Amino acid sequence: MRTTVVLAAAAMLVVTACGPRYSGGPGDRPETAIVIAASGEIDGVKAEYDYIRERLPGWQPAGQSLVNTGERLYDRLELVNAAGARKVVYSDISGWVGKGLGLP
Repeated sequence: MRTTVVLAAAAMLVVTACGPRYSGGPGDRPETAIVIAASGEIDGVKAEYDYIRERLPGWQPAGQSLVNTGERLYDRLELVNAAGARKVVYSDISGWVGKGLGLP
């Protein structure tokens, strides 16, 4: 039993140390925004672009704007692919925007 608990704790440390985690929806509108758990702006911005590179291959950022609903803050990322098709992805940045470097 103790071995199982120790292994589970070690696995959790590895997952936590891997950086920001993603949740939420597909990001096609604010209500289904991609939620990035980050410690601050540096990690958060990097994670947004990592998400695009890793999960939306072939799409490149073409523009970015801030959407403030009064309750949440979103990045509205305009993407374009090699064929010239465009799409928009929303990322909920409420949890980490304004937190600077994300240092303790």
